[in-house]
Amino acid sequence: MGSDSPDSAVNRSQRRVGALLIVVAVAVVVWGGYGRGWTWTGLTANATLWAWLKLLALPLALATLPLWLRSRDRMAGTRRAPLMAATLVFGVFVFLAYYLQWAWTGFAGNTLWDWFEVLLLPVVVVTVKFWNAERTIQPWHRWLLALLVAGFAVFVVFAYLMPIGWSGFADNTLFDWVRLLLIPLLMPLLIVPTTTTWFERGIREEEESEGEPVKYEIWLSPDRKLTAELVPASGDDRAADLVVDGAMDVVRLTPATSG
Repeated sequence: MGSDSPDSAVNRSQRRVGALLIVVAVAVVVWGGYGRGWTWTGLTANATLWAWLKLLALPLALATLPLWLRSRDRMAGTRRAPLMAATLVFGVFVFLAYYLQWAWTGFAGNTLWDWFEVLLLPVVVVTVKFWNAERTIQPWHRWLLALLVAGFAVFVVFAYLMPIGWSGFADNTLFDWVRLLLIPLLMPLLIVPTTTTWFERGIREEEESEGEPVKYEIWLSPDRKLTAELVPASGDDRAADLVVDGAMDVVRLTPATSG
């Protein structure tokens, strides 16, 4: 195993120092805003969990997006189970915050529409990889999604007709719905598939260009020549397939030494 280069070690050290300085700065601001009442921080006016949820939900989702994109289509059980458990615990916590009226959460007074505005885009960002994974989306997934969409449409109709106050739908127009759903729907249905296809095509074209054979003409005499092709072998940049007049053999490429 080769050791890291000095430049990479310095860059890693600088990133750690920068991250530490950011953590210290945030801690000082939080301490001053809540503990010392520094009004310029604005924390005293946003001293609820709801305010922090609105601030951090989307940035945290975007921060985890590269991890999701690098992962395989199927999530390991050791990752899936804690994620499902955390989602369940959060749902129970939100129910208790409303039922017991925990003022410090700031949830009271926020409708289902407000939750959509805060969490819909972050949830789509986190799950966007699985919207375009053909191997993980089964037919029953599509049927379940269609059933949920139909059920939600019925609920929306009743929310407007009755109206259902806690949904917060009655005060929103068609324009508000378009503004709410435009980006979350564009990401999994258009933006991500298009960009993924474009990048994959570029990678494939690069791999194909790297694997193109190099042709040589070898003259054995003034009236006799051989045609040879040198093709890099897959998985090893030091090996190549040498094709001479239709006969193929694998050759090992080694640096030339003077002697």
